[in-house]
Amino acid sequence: MVNRKIEATRTRLHKAHEDPLKEVRIVRIVTADTVKERYLGSDVTHNTLAGLLDYHDQKMKKVLKCGTII
Repeated sequence: MVNRKIEATRTRLHKAHEDPLKEVRIVRIVTADTVKERYLGSDVTHNTLAGLLDYHDQKMKKVLKCGTII
């Protein structure tokens, strides 16, 4: 029972180390902190609808002219 838990943890740690290396969109150096963040799940950001609307407003201010949106 204990050996299975240790092996499962070891497998998750290896996966947490290999996943950032496989991600093409992000070029990053894998450090102990990045493995720890991936293992604990704290490296994932969750976007909200309010955050998306704020992002859209910031980007569109530079693109659109005043009065083009009803």
